[in-house]
Parts: sequence; C-alpha cells; structure tokens
Amino acid sequence: MRPYLLVIFCGGSILGLSFGVRQVMGLLVPIASADTGWTISSYALALAIQNLVWGFVSPVAGSLADKHGPARVLAIAGVIYCFGLVLMATASSELLLHASAGGLIGLAVGSSAFPVVLGAVGRLVPDDKRAVAIAWTTAGGSLGQFLMAPVTSVFLVQFGWYNTLFIFAALVLMIVPLAMAFSASRRRRHTHIALGIDELPAPLKSVLRVAQRHQGFLLLNVGFFVCGFHIAFIAVHLPTYITTLPTISPWVIGASFSAIGLFNVIGSLSAGYAAKIFRPKWALVGLYGSRCLIVIAFLLLPKTDIIVMAFASLIGLIWLATVPLTSATVGMIFGPRWLGTLFGLVMLSHQAGAFLGAYIGGVVFDFAGNYTAMWISVAVLSGLAALLHVPINDKRAVIPQTAITTRYVT
Repeated sequence: MRPYLLVIFCGGSILGLSFGVRQVMGLLVPIASADTGWTISSYALALAIQNLVWGFVSPVAGSLADKHGPARVLAIAGVIYCFGLVLMATASSELLLHASAGGLIGLAVGSSAFPVVLGAVGRLVPDDKRAVAIAWTTAGGSLGQFLMAPVTSVFLVQFGWYNTLFIFAALVLMIVPLAMAFSASRRRRHTHIALGIDELPAPLKSVLRVAQRHQGFLLLNVGFFVCGFHIAFIAVHLPTYITTLPTISPWVIGASFSAIGLFNVIGSLSAGYAAKIFRPKWALVGLYGSRCLIVIAFLLLPKTDIIVMAFASLIGLIWLATVPLTSATVGMIFGPRWLGTLFGLVMLSHQAGAFLGAYIGGVVFDFAGNYTAMWISVAVLSGLAALLHVPINDKRAVIPQTAITTRYVT
C-alpha cells in the first residue's frame, strides 16, 4: 500500500466530519431562529464571524502544520470543535452564540480544513498525482455534506436542533484519532524523496516575498474571494430562501443539501482529473463561468421542486471543484513545500468573501424580505471571477535560496 493512500483516506474523513457539520448548519438556522427568537441576521452574523475567523486561522494553522506536522493541529482542532458545538447549543445570549458558533467553531474549522489537510497530502504525493490526490481528499468533504444533510434532517425532526448540536459534538471528536495518521508526516516535512525531487526547499520568507507580488497568486486570491462569497451565501441562506417559496415541498430543503453534497463528490473528482488534461486555470475559468449561467437560469425559471433540485445538483458539481484546481495551481507556482501556508493565505481570501456572503445575505433578507439582490450579486461576481482567471500566470516561480533548510530522510 502506498504510504500516501492512508493519508488521503484519513484526510478525506477529517474533511468529511469538519466540513460536513459546518455545511449543514444552515439547516438549523430557520428552526433555531424561531425557537430562540433571535433574528436570521443574528445567526447569519455568527456564521459570518465563523467564516472570517476560519480565514484568519487558516494560514496560521497551515504554517504550524508545515513546520511541526499536521497531527497535533488537527487533534487540537477536533477538541475545540466539540467544545464550540456544545457552547453553541447552550448559548444563553447572542454574544455567546457569536463566540461559539463564530469564534470557537471558526477556529476549529480553520485548523481542520483544506490548508492543513491538503497541504499534508500535497507534500506526500508525486507532482503528476497531486491534483487527483487532492481531489479525492476534497471529495471526502463533499461526501460528508452528502451524508450529513439527510441525517441532519432526521435528527432535527427526531431530536430538535439543540440535541442535534450535541450529536455533532460527539462526531467531530473522531477527528482526534484520525489525525494520528498524519503523525509520521512531520518526519518527512523537509524531504522531497516522496516527490522524486532532489532539491532544497526555499525558506518561507523568500516564498512569501515572491507570493505577495506574484500576479497569478494575487488573482487566485481574488477568485477564491468570490468563491467564498457564493458558497457561504448558499450554505447559510438556501434553506431560508426555500422556505419563502410557497410552491416548494418541505422535503426539498434537506434534499437540496444532499444533492449538493452528492454532486460535489463528482465535481471535485472530475476537477482533479481535468487538471491532468487542461491547465487548472482554464478549468477554473469554466467553473466560475458556469456558476454565473446556473444562477441566472435559476433566477429566471419558475420555482418548482424539480427546478430547485436541479439547481442544487448543478451547483453541487462546481461547489468545491475550485479547491483542487486552486490548490494545484498554487502548487504549480510555488511547489509543495509550503503549500499548507500558501493555500491558507488563499483560504483567508475565500473566507473574507464568505463572511460578506453570509452576513450581507442576512441583512438583505431582514431589510428586503427576499434574496433577489444577493442572487444577482452572485451571478455578476461569478462572471467577473471567470474573466480574472484568464490572465493568470501559472508558471513555476523563481524563488531565491536565501537560507539553507535541513532535510530529514525517513
């Protein structure tokens, strides 16, 4: 068995738990809001804070994992995640809601999501297999959403939103034993033998100096900002939006999230294999352009059960497909050594967009009583992101060797 296959499996499982629980929180919002009396925008602010904290934590967690190995980072994240969910369930004020659902869970998700997990996988996989391996790992997060959506719908009916959060807390503790599969990666953190590259990696300071001026890296950040805006808006507000449509059956709320998760698995895997055929940046152009067209069609078509499910399925195909493609492009430009740190910085941009998508969506709904302006914004930004990816320079950057980095060989 190849050594990186276990890491792919455990990494995908961690993403499935971390991302699966995170992505279905939107299903709890309408029910919890009605029960507590707190507004939709208050819950939207909590989840917006979560996205922002997630973003700021991502590069730090990615850097810690790059330097000290991902196992400890992931294990601590699992414990914090559990505590944050318990506190969210027992919050007696909106301040505690924002501190738990926003601060603690944001810290946990930021430390157990893409930069840490994909950075570890990216370092252990050969160059020609990296995009596919990252796609399979990312698909674990998609599968988690697919499984968690119908399960959450059942839990909400049988146990209510309060007890459902306690069940989630128990589930995310599984991240701790799964993280142990990454314990060996610390010993390999400076070696490129697994990659077949006999070279010393450039020091982080040199890489960051080049990255902050690199046109391709900066445009990837802008594109991922738009991606975050879309994902957070839909994840947080799609259930509430569906409840405003009188012609839609109640079962569609949970089923739409399941469809997103199921087709997300297909989309993430397809994106990884597409990167072996096309340059990833051109696949990203197509993905963002497709989002624009799908949202426009959804706005114009009559809202029926079939149309909503079709929208969820199509948006699921491109839901997280940007992740392996963006991560692979960062790897193409800077190599795998500091992939966790650099993708963490791109993730910060993603989560800044997610903060705005989640929070502004709630404000718009409370003010206007509908989401029309938000859907139009999503379509316009998608088209803009597609155009911005066309000029991306994805050639390998030249990084000066200003320091000697020690290698460890296992």
